[in-house]
Amino acid sequence: MSDLGKTMFNMQRFMILELKVNPNTSDKIPDDYAFAWYKKMYPFFETNELHEDLKEYFSITEEQVDYVSKYLDDEWLENRRYTFYELEEYFNCRHEPENEITRYVLITILRYIKLREGFDDLFWEKLLTPMKYPTEAGIIISEFSADDILFI
Repeated sequence: MSDLGKTMFNMQRFMILELKVNPNTSDKIPDDYAFAWYKKMYPFFETNELHEDLKEYFSITEEQVDYVSKYLDDEWLENRRYTFYELEEYFNCRHEPENEITRYVLITILRYIKLREGFDDLFWEKLLTPMKYPTEAGIIISEFSADDILFI
């Protein structure tokens, strides 16, 4: 038998993304919120029943986003900035990921924070220092729009 909660999650996700791709309603869903749903990442910086009741169904969990964002915020407030590879090493993404924070999870969380307009330009410049990040991490500073959403 199917899990009703997971079905509800998938329906909610589809409806939010459908609103985002519809030109008449696209501006009603913030890019960072749509991105989080698209990536099945808990939209940590929003307080909303649309996702709070379904938190257990997100692939990238509330705890993961909280852990990464809190660490980064604490470091940023102390004027400590890191390259992507330094963060990847800190979270041990490539070997035995701490809190299951893989490279993909780290990139997704960082892009969500960037879309949310978190931190300053110096943070993002240091993060993406040439030769200090993998090619796929370059997407972190990219914009996100309805055109990025694919349903299949």
